[in-house]
Amino acid sequence: MNFMKYNNIMNVIRKILPLFIPILFSFFLISCEDVFHNVSAVLEDISINSEKKDPRRIFIGGNFSYNSVGSANNREALAVLGGQGNYDYSFFQTESTENGIGGTTESSTGVRSIEILNDYIYVAGDFEYYDSTLDDTITLAAYRNIVRYNLDGTLSSYTPASSMGAGDIVYDIAPISDGSLFAGGSFTEGLIKIEPDGTIVTTNTPTLTATSEVYSLYTDGPDYDALFLGGNFSDYTAITGFSSGGTFDSVAFLIPGATTTPAASIKIKDIDISSYGVLMAGIFGGNGILVKYNYDGTFVLDTDFLAKIALYPFSAKNVNTVAVSNNGFIYLGGNFTSIVDSNTVTHNNLIRLYTNGELDSTFDFSPAGEVYAIEIQANGSILVGGAFSSVNMENFTHSEPTNGYFRIRENGEFDSNFNRFGIPGMSAGSVYSFAIQEESN
Repeated sequence: MNFMKYNNIMNVIRKILPLFIPILFSFFLISCEDVFHNVSAVLEDISINSEKKDPRRIFIGGNFSYNSVGSANNREALAVLGGQGNYDYSFFQTESTENGIGGTTESSTGVRSIEILNDYIYVAGDFEYYDSTLDDTITLAAYRNIVRYNLDGTLSSYTPASSMGAGDIVYDIAPISDGSLFAGGSFTEGLIKIEPDGTIVTTNTPTLTATSEVYSLYTDGPDYDALFLGGNFSDYTAITGFSSGGTFDSVAFLIPGATTTPAASIKIKDIDISSYGVLMAGIFGGNGILVKYNYDGTFVLDTDFLAKIALYPFSAKNVNTVAVSNNGFIYLGGNFTSIVDSNTVTHNNLIRLYTNGELDSTFDFSPAGEVYAIEIQANGSILVGGAFSSVNMENFTHSEPTNGYFRIRENGEFDSNFNRFGIPGMSAGSVYSFAIQEESN
Protein backbone atom coordinates (compact mmCIF):
# COMPACT_ATOMS: atom_id res chain seq x y z
CA MET A 1 0.00 0.00 0.00
CA ASN A 2 1.53 3.33 -0.97
CA PHE A 3 1.54 6.38 1.23
CA MET A 4 -1.24 8.19 -0.66
CA LYS A 5 -3.70 5.31 -0.30
CA TYR A 6 -2.89 4.93 3.39
CA ASN A 7 -3.38 8.63 3.96
CA ASN A 8 -6.76 8.58 2.20
CA ILE A 9 -7.98 5.63 4.30
CA MET A 10 -6.95 7.34 7.53
CA ASN A 11 -8.78 10.51 6.49
CA VAL A 12 -11.95 8.48 5.91
CA ILE A 13 -11.61 6.78 9.32
CA ARG A 14 -11.10 10.17 11.01
CA LYS A 15 -14.32 11.43 9.43
CA ILE A 16 -16.40 8.32 10.21
CA LEU A 17 -15.12 7.55 13.72
CA PRO A 18 -16.84 10.53 15.44
CA LEU A 19 -20.11 9.28 14.02
CA PHE A 20 -19.67 5.84 15.64
CA ILE A 21 -18.46 7.02 19.05
CA PRO A 22 -21.99 7.97 20.32
CA ILE A 23 -23.35 4.67 19.05
CA LEU A 24 -20.60 2.67 20.75
CA PHE A 25 -21.06 4.67 23.94
CA SER A 26 -24.82 3.92 23.87
CA PHE A 27 -24.12 0.21 23.57
CA PHE A 28 -21.78 0.52 26.55
CA LEU A 29 -24.44 2.24 28.66
CA ILE A 30 -27.06 -0.37 27.69
CA SER A 31 -24.70 -3.16 28.72
CA CYS A 32 -24.03 -1.45 32.03
CA GLU A 33 -27.75 -0.97 32.55
CA ASP A 34 -28.37 -4.66 31.88
CA VAL A 35 -25.69 -5.60 34.38
CA PHE A 36 -27.17 -3.18 36.91
CA HIS A 37 -30.66 -4.63 36.46
CA ASN A 38 -29.33 -8.19 36.75
CA VAL A 39 -27.48 -7.35 39.96
CA SER A 40 -30.55 -5.50 41.28
CA ALA A 41 -32.75 -8.53 40.52
CA VAL A 42 -30.36 -10.83 42.36
CA LEU A 43 -30.25 -8.49 45.35
CA GLU A 44 -34.05 -8.23 45.29
CA ASP A 45 -34.36 -12.02 45.27
CA ILE A 46 -31.96 -12.23 48.20
CA SER A 47 -34.01 -9.60 50.05
CA ILE A 48 -37.29 -11.38 49.36
CA ASN A 49 -35.87 -14.75 50.39
CA SER A 50 -34.46 -13.30 53.59
CA GLU A 51 -37.84 -11.75 54.41
CA LYS A 52 -39.73 -14.94 53.54
CA LYS A 53 -37.57 -17.52 55.21
CA ASP A 54 -38.92 -20.72 56.66
CA PRO A 55 -39.99 -20.86 60.31
CA ARG A 56 -37.88 -22.27 63.11
CA ARG A 57 -40.29 -25.07 63.94
CA ILE A 58 -43.52 -26.60 62.71
CA PHE A 59 -45.66 -28.42 65.28
CA ILE A 60 -47.97 -31.12 63.94
CA GLY A 61 -50.79 -32.64 65.96
CA GLY A 62 -53.14 -35.49 65.16
CA ASN A 63 -53.97 -39.12 65.66
CA PHE A 64 -50.78 -40.99 64.72
CA SER A 65 -47.76 -42.70 66.22
CA TYR A 66 -44.11 -42.59 65.19
CA ASN A 67 -40.59 -43.61 66.06
CA SER A 68 -38.31 -40.78 67.11
CA VAL A 69 -35.28 -42.59 68.54
CA GLY A 70 -35.12 -46.05 67.05
CA SER A 71 -37.67 -48.13 68.92
CA ALA A 72 -41.03 -48.80 67.32
CA ASN A 73 -43.68 -46.10 67.65
CA ASN A 74 -42.57 -44.61 70.95
CA ARG A 75 -44.36 -41.31 70.48
CA GLU A 76 -47.89 -40.32 69.63
CA ALA A 77 -50.03 -37.43 68.45
CA LEU A 78 -47.45 -34.58 68.54
CA ALA A 79 -44.37 -34.14 66.35
CA VAL A 80 -41.97 -31.24 65.89
CA LEU A 81 -40.31 -30.44 62.56
CA GLY A 82 -37.83 -27.87 61.36
CA GLY A 83 -38.77 -25.25 58.79
CA GLN A 84 -38.05 -27.57 55.85
CA GLY A 85 -39.98 -30.48 57.36
CA ASN A 86 -37.10 -32.50 58.83
CA TYR A 87 -37.73 -33.95 62.28
CA ASP A 88 -36.45 -31.77 65.14
CA TYR A 89 -34.75 -34.16 67.55
CA SER A 90 -33.82 -31.32 69.90
CA PHE A 91 -37.30 -30.44 71.16
CA PHE A 92 -37.99 -33.57 73.23
CA GLN A 93 -34.30 -34.02 74.07
CA THR A 94 -34.75 -33.27 77.78
CA GLU A 95 -37.78 -35.53 78.08
CA SER A 96 -37.61 -39.28 78.55
CA THR A 97 -38.28 -41.22 75.36
CA GLU A 98 -40.83 -43.22 77.36
CA ASN A 99 -42.86 -40.17 78.38
CA GLY A 100 -45.26 -38.20 76.29
CA ILE A 101 -48.71 -37.60 74.88
CA GLY A 102 -50.63 -40.73 74.12
CA GLY A 103 -52.99 -43.15 75.73
CA THR A 104 -51.93 -46.24 77.64
CA THR A 105 -55.16 -47.18 79.41
CA GLU A 106 -57.85 -45.82 77.12
CA SER A 107 -58.50 -44.99 73.50
CA SER A 108 -57.12 -41.61 72.43
CA THR A 109 -58.03 -39.60 69.35
CA GLY A 110 -54.97 -37.39 69.59
CA VAL A 111 -54.03 -33.71 69.44
CA ARG A 112 -56.69 -31.36 68.04
CA SER A 113 -55.21 -27.91 68.63
CA ILE A 114 -51.77 -26.34 69.14
CA GLU A 115 -51.10 -22.68 69.96
CA ILE A 116 -47.89 -20.77 70.68
CA LEU A 117 -47.86 -17.60 72.77
CA ASN A 118 -45.07 -15.89 74.66
CA ASP A 119 -42.78 -18.64 76.03
CA TYR A 120 -45.16 -21.59 75.85
CA ILE A 121 -46.56 -24.16 73.44
CA TYR A 122 -50.11 -25.17 74.38
CA VAL A 123 -51.34 -28.58 73.21
CA ALA A 124 -54.93 -29.81 73.52
CA GLY A 125 -57.10 -32.68 72.36
CA ASP A 126 -58.09 -36.13 73.54
CA PHE A 127 -55.09 -37.78 75.18
CA GLU A 128 -53.28 -38.70 78.37
CA TYR A 129 -49.79 -37.69 79.34
CA TYR A 130 -48.16 -40.87 80.51
CA ASP A 131 -44.96 -41.91 82.25
CA SER A 132 -44.21 -45.52 81.39
CA THR A 133 -40.96 -45.41 83.36
CA LEU A 134 -43.20 -45.66 86.42
CA ASP A 135 -45.78 -48.11 85.18
CA ASP A 136 -47.31 -48.71 81.78
CA THR A 137 -50.76 -48.47 83.31
CA ILE A 138 -50.20 -45.28 85.29
CA THR A 139 -51.24 -42.04 83.62
CA LEU A 140 -50.66 -38.49 84.78
CA ALA A 141 -54.36 -37.63 84.88
CA ALA A 142 -53.67 -34.02 85.79
CA TYR A 143 -52.31 -33.47 82.28
CA ARG A 144 -55.25 -35.07 80.51
CA ASN A 145 -56.24 -33.28 77.29
CA ILE A 146 -54.24 -30.07 77.89
CA VAL A 147 -50.49 -29.74 78.37
CA ARG A 148 -48.10 -26.82 78.20
CA TYR A 149 -44.50 -27.06 77.01
CA ASN A 150 -41.67 -24.60 77.45
CA LEU A 151 -39.90 -23.55 74.26
CA ASP A 152 -37.01 -25.91 75.07
CA GLY A 153 -39.34 -28.92 75.05
CA THR A 154 -39.62 -29.44 78.78
CA LEU A 155 -43.07 -29.99 80.28
CA SER A 156 -44.41 -26.97 82.15
CA SER A 157 -46.06 -27.41 85.52
CA TYR A 158 -49.61 -26.78 84.42
CA THR A 159 -52.49 -29.04 85.43
CA PRO A 160 -55.82 -27.46 84.54
CA ALA A 161 -57.73 -30.45 83.19
CA SER A 162 -57.59 -32.94 86.05
CA SER A 163 -61.40 -33.03 86.20
CA MET A 164 -61.71 -34.28 82.62
CA GLY A 165 -62.59 -37.90 82.15
CA ALA A 166 -62.38 -40.55 79.49
CA GLY A 167 -64.20 -39.48 76.34
CA ASP A 168 -63.84 -35.75 76.97
CA ILE A 169 -62.24 -33.84 74.09
CA VAL A 170 -60.77 -30.35 73.83
CA TYR A 171 -61.24 -29.30 70.20
CA ASP A 172 -59.74 -25.83 70.27
CA ILE A 173 -57.81 -23.45 72.50
CA ALA A 174 -57.17 -19.71 72.41
CA PRO A 175 -54.38 -18.26 74.59
CA ILE A 176 -54.35 -14.55 75.40
CA SER A 177 -51.52 -12.20 76.32
CA ASP A 178 -51.99 -12.29 80.11
CA GLY A 179 -51.21 -16.03 80.06
CA SER A 180 -54.82 -17.17 80.36
CA LEU A 181 -56.26 -19.77 78.02
CA PHE A 182 -59.74 -20.46 76.70
CA ALA A 183 -60.52 -24.09 75.95
CA GLY A 184 -63.60 -25.37 74.17
CA GLY A 185 -64.76 -28.86 73.36
CA SER A 186 -66.93 -31.77 74.31
CA PHE A 187 -66.87 -31.90 78.12
CA THR A 188 -69.12 -30.90 80.99
CA GLU A 189 -68.63 -27.13 80.79
CA GLY A 190 -68.16 -26.90 77.03
CA LEU A 191 -66.01 -23.78 77.52
CA ILE A 192 -63.57 -22.96 80.29
CA LYS A 193 -61.04 -20.24 81.00
CA ILE A 194 -57.74 -21.26 82.58
CA GLU A 195 -55.51 -18.88 84.52
CA PRO A 196 -51.71 -18.92 83.99
CA ASP A 197 -51.24 -21.09 87.08
CA GLY A 198 -53.73 -23.67 85.80
CA THR A 199 -56.70 -22.57 87.89
CA ILE A 200 -59.99 -23.07 86.07
CA VAL A 201 -62.23 -19.99 86.07
CA THR A 202 -65.97 -20.63 86.06
CA THR A 203 -67.18 -17.04 86.46
CA ASN A 204 -67.65 -14.74 83.47
CA THR A 205 -67.99 -17.68 81.12
CA PRO A 206 -71.26 -18.84 79.58
CA THR A 207 -72.88 -21.99 80.86
CA LEU A 208 -73.61 -24.31 77.98
CA THR A 209 -75.79 -27.38 78.13
CA ALA A 210 -74.24 -30.78 78.76
CA THR A 211 -74.76 -31.76 75.13
CA SER A 212 -73.03 -28.67 73.75
CA GLU A 213 -69.77 -28.90 71.84
CA VAL A 214 -67.39 -26.06 71.00
CA TYR A 215 -65.30 -26.78 67.90
CA SER A 216 -63.66 -23.46 67.19
CA LEU A 217 -62.44 -20.46 69.19
CA TYR A 218 -61.18 -17.21 67.72
CA THR A 219 -60.01 -14.06 69.48
CA ASP A 220 -59.44 -10.72 67.82
CA GLY A 221 -55.86 -10.76 69.08
CA PRO A 222 -53.84 -11.69 72.18
CA ASP A 223 -55.10 -8.51 73.91
CA TYR A 224 -58.59 -9.54 73.03
CA ASP A 225 -61.84 -7.64 73.26
CA ALA A 226 -64.00 -10.51 72.06
CA LEU A 227 -63.94 -14.27 71.83
CA PHE A 228 -65.87 -15.96 69.04
CA LEU A 229 -67.29 -19.44 69.56
CA GLY A 230 -68.25 -21.90 66.88
CA GLY A 231 -69.82 -25.24 67.59
CA ASN A 232 -72.91 -27.29 68.08
CA PHE A 233 -75.03 -25.81 70.83
CA SER A 234 -78.56 -24.53 71.13
CA ASP A 235 -78.05 -22.18 74.06
CA TYR A 236 -76.99 -19.44 71.70
CA THR A 237 -76.52 -19.16 67.98
CA ALA A 238 -74.03 -21.52 66.39
CA ILE A 239 -71.49 -18.72 66.49
CA THR A 240 -71.60 -15.67 68.70
CA GLY A 241 -69.43 -12.97 70.17
CA PHE A 242 -68.26 -13.30 73.77
CA SER A 243 -66.86 -10.11 75.29
CA SER A 244 -63.85 -9.98 77.59
CA GLY A 245 -66.17 -8.98 80.43
CA GLY A 246 -67.83 -12.38 80.29
CA THR A 247 -71.11 -11.48 78.66
CA PHE A 248 -72.35 -12.35 75.20
CA ASP A 249 -72.20 -9.62 72.63
CA SER A 250 -75.55 -8.37 71.39
CA VAL A 251 -74.48 -9.28 67.87
CA ALA A 252 -75.63 -12.80 67.06
CA PHE A 253 -74.37 -14.52 63.94
CA LEU A 254 -77.02 -16.62 62.28
CA ILE A 255 -76.56 -19.21 59.60
CA PRO A 256 -79.03 -18.38 56.83
CA GLY A 257 -82.23 -20.26 57.52
CA ALA A 258 -81.47 -20.78 61.21
CA THR A 259 -83.42 -19.43 64.15
CA THR A 260 -82.11 -17.88 67.34
CA THR A 261 -82.01 -21.37 68.80
CA PRO A 262 -80.68 -23.40 65.86
CA ALA A 263 -81.11 -27.12 65.52
CA ALA A 264 -78.35 -29.51 66.50
CA SER A 265 -77.57 -30.07 62.83
CA ILE A 266 -75.67 -26.76 62.75
CA LYS A 267 -71.98 -27.27 63.45
CA ILE A 268 -69.48 -24.47 62.97
CA LYS A 269 -66.14 -26.28 62.62
CA ASP A 270 -63.82 -23.34 61.99
CA ILE A 271 -63.72 -19.54 62.10
CA ASP A 272 -61.35 -17.11 60.41
CA ILE A 273 -61.53 -13.35 60.89
CA SER A 274 -59.50 -10.97 58.75
CA SER A 275 -59.79 -7.67 56.92
CA TYR A 276 -61.76 -9.60 54.30
CA GLY A 277 -64.53 -10.45 56.75
CA VAL A 278 -65.73 -13.13 59.17
CA LEU A 279 -65.69 -16.61 57.62
CA MET A 280 -67.45 -19.61 59.16
CA ALA A 281 -67.02 -23.15 57.85
CA GLY A 282 -69.09 -26.11 58.95
CA ILE A 283 -72.28 -28.07 58.44
CA PHE A 284 -75.87 -26.89 58.23
CA GLY A 285 -78.73 -29.32 57.67
CA GLY A 286 -76.26 -32.10 56.94
CA ASN A 287 -74.56 -30.12 54.16
CA GLY A 288 -71.22 -28.35 54.09
CA ILE A 289 -71.37 -24.57 54.26
CA LEU A 290 -69.10 -21.52 54.15
CA VAL A 291 -70.60 -18.21 55.24
CA LYS A 292 -69.04 -14.76 55.11
CA TYR A 293 -69.99 -11.66 57.06
CA ASN A 294 -68.66 -8.21 56.21
CA TYR A 295 -67.93 -5.78 59.01
CA ASP A 296 -68.41 -2.04 58.83
CA GLY A 297 -69.50 -1.18 62.34
CA THR A 298 -72.12 -3.92 62.11
CA PHE A 299 -71.95 -7.47 60.80
CA VAL A 300 -73.72 -7.91 57.48
CA LEU A 301 -74.19 -11.23 55.69
CA ASP A 302 -72.46 -11.23 52.29
CA THR A 303 -75.30 -12.60 50.18
CA ASP A 304 -73.33 -12.38 46.91
CA PHE A 305 -70.62 -14.56 48.45
CA LEU A 306 -73.22 -17.02 49.74
CA ALA A 307 -74.80 -17.29 46.28
CA LYS A 308 -71.48 -18.35 44.77
CA ILE A 309 -70.81 -20.88 47.55
CA ALA A 310 -74.25 -22.38 46.94
CA LEU A 311 -73.08 -23.46 43.49
CA TYR A 312 -70.52 -25.88 44.90
CA PRO A 313 -71.58 -29.49 45.61
CA PHE A 314 -71.24 -29.52 49.41
CA SER A 315 -74.38 -31.62 49.85
CA ALA A 316 -73.92 -34.25 52.58
CA LYS A 317 -70.25 -33.24 52.88
CA ASN A 318 -68.03 -31.80 55.60
CA VAL A 319 -66.34 -28.42 55.39
CA ASN A 320 -63.79 -28.62 58.20
CA THR A 321 -61.35 -25.75 57.94
CA VAL A 322 -60.94 -22.30 56.42
CA ALA A 323 -57.91 -20.00 56.25
CA VAL A 324 -57.30 -16.63 54.61
CA SER A 325 -53.88 -15.68 53.25
CA ASN A 326 -52.35 -12.21 53.32
CA ASN A 327 -52.54 -12.00 49.52
CA GLY A 328 -56.30 -12.38 49.54
CA PHE A 329 -57.09 -16.05 48.94
CA ILE A 330 -59.51 -18.21 50.91
CA TYR A 331 -58.43 -21.84 51.40
CA LEU A 332 -61.13 -24.36 52.23
CA GLY A 333 -60.68 -27.99 53.27
CA GLY A 334 -62.98 -30.93 54.00
CA ASN A 335 -64.23 -34.15 52.44
CA PHE A 336 -66.06 -32.68 49.45
CA THR A 337 -65.57 -33.96 45.90
CA SER A 338 -66.42 -33.22 42.28
CA ILE A 339 -66.09 -29.44 42.35
CA VAL A 340 -65.49 -28.60 38.68
CA ASP A 341 -64.09 -25.24 37.59
CA SER A 342 -64.55 -23.32 34.34
CA ASN A 343 -61.69 -25.29 32.76
CA THR A 344 -63.47 -28.59 33.59
CA VAL A 345 -60.78 -29.39 36.17
CA THR A 346 -62.10 -31.37 39.14
CA HIS A 347 -61.18 -30.39 42.71
CA ASN A 348 -61.52 -32.71 45.71
CA ASN A 349 -61.20 -31.91 49.42
CA LEU A 350 -59.24 -28.66 48.94
CA ILE A 351 -60.11 -25.51 47.01
CA ARG A 352 -58.93 -21.92 46.80
CA LEU A 353 -61.41 -19.07 46.43
CA TYR A 354 -61.14 -15.40 45.68
CA THR A 355 -62.54 -13.17 48.40
CA ASN A 356 -65.76 -12.76 46.40
CA GLY A 357 -66.37 -16.52 46.61
CA GLU A 358 -65.36 -17.41 43.06
CA LEU A 359 -63.33 -20.60 42.56
CA ASP A 360 -59.67 -20.13 41.57
CA SER A 361 -59.19 -22.50 38.64
CA THR A 362 -55.39 -22.09 38.69
CA PHE A 363 -55.16 -23.83 42.07
CA ASP A 364 -55.09 -27.58 41.40
CA PHE A 365 -54.41 -29.75 44.46
CA SER A 366 -56.73 -32.61 45.41
CA PRO A 367 -55.61 -34.60 48.48
CA ALA A 368 -56.76 -38.23 48.29
CA GLY A 369 -58.63 -37.99 51.58
CA GLU A 370 -60.27 -35.60 54.02
CA VAL A 371 -58.56 -32.30 54.90
CA TYR A 372 -58.71 -31.23 58.56
CA ALA A 373 -56.13 -28.46 58.87
CA ILE A 374 -54.81 -25.53 56.84
CA GLU A 375 -52.16 -23.19 58.24
CA ILE A 376 -50.71 -20.10 56.54
CA GLN A 377 -47.05 -19.45 57.39
CA ALA A 378 -45.67 -15.94 57.82
CA ASN A 379 -43.78 -16.32 54.52
CA GLY A 380 -47.04 -17.13 52.70
CA SER A 381 -46.55 -20.90 52.36
CA ILE A 382 -49.61 -23.06 53.05
CA LEU A 383 -49.53 -26.22 55.18
CA VAL A 384 -52.29 -28.77 54.53
CA GLY A 385 -53.02 -31.73 56.80
CA GLY A 386 -55.57 -34.53 56.98
CA ALA A 387 -56.22 -38.21 56.39
CA PHE A 388 -54.52 -38.90 53.05
CA SER A 389 -51.38 -40.54 51.69
CA SER A 390 -51.12 -38.65 48.40
CA VAL A 391 -52.14 -35.43 46.69
CA ASN A 392 -53.33 -35.25 43.08
CA MET A 393 -52.35 -32.40 40.75
CA GLU A 394 -52.68 -31.34 37.13
CA ASN A 395 -56.27 -32.57 36.87
CA PHE A 396 -55.35 -35.96 38.37
CA THR A 397 -52.60 -36.63 35.79
CA HIS A 398 -49.88 -36.34 38.46
CA SER A 399 -49.74 -37.49 42.07
CA GLU A 400 -47.26 -36.98 44.90
CA PRO A 401 -47.08 -39.28 47.97
CA THR A 402 -47.42 -37.65 51.38
CA ASN A 403 -47.65 -38.71 55.00
CA GLY A 404 -50.84 -36.84 55.83
CA TYR A 405 -49.41 -33.37 55.22
CA PHE A 406 -47.72 -31.28 52.53
CA ARG A 407 -46.86 -27.67 51.76
CA ILE A 408 -47.72 -25.28 48.94
CA ARG A 409 -45.66 -22.21 48.14
CA GLU A 410 -47.26 -18.77 48.24
CA ASN A 411 -47.25 -18.64 44.43
CA GLY A 412 -49.40 -21.80 44.31
CA GLU A 413 -46.63 -24.25 43.42
CA PHE A 414 -46.18 -27.60 45.16
CA ASP A 415 -43.24 -27.34 47.59
CA SER A 416 -41.18 -30.36 46.58
CA ASN A 417 -38.33 -29.26 48.88
CA PHE A 418 -40.49 -29.67 51.97
CA ASN A 419 -40.03 -33.08 53.61
CA ARG A 420 -43.46 -34.72 53.63
CA PHE A 421 -42.02 -37.76 55.42
CA GLY A 422 -40.06 -35.92 58.12
CA ILE A 423 -41.86 -37.62 61.01
CA PRO A 424 -39.80 -40.82 61.39
CA GLY A 425 -41.67 -44.10 61.17
CA MET A 426 -45.04 -42.34 61.18
CA SER A 427 -47.91 -44.80 60.97
CA ALA A 428 -51.07 -44.17 59.02
CA GLY A 429 -53.24 -41.65 60.79
CA SER A 430 -54.69 -38.16 60.61
CA VAL A 431 -53.22 -34.66 60.98
CA TYR A 432 -55.61 -32.30 62.76
CA SER A 433 -53.56 -29.21 63.56
CA PHE A 434 -50.43 -27.15 62.93
CA ALA A 435 -48.63 -24.39 64.83
CA ILE A 436 -45.74 -22.28 63.58
CA GLN A 437 -42.80 -21.09 65.68
CA GLU A 438 -41.04 -18.34 63.78
CA GLU A 439 -37.31 -17.66 64.07
CA SER A 440 -37.91 -14.75 66.41
CA ASN A 441 -39.48 -17.05 69.06
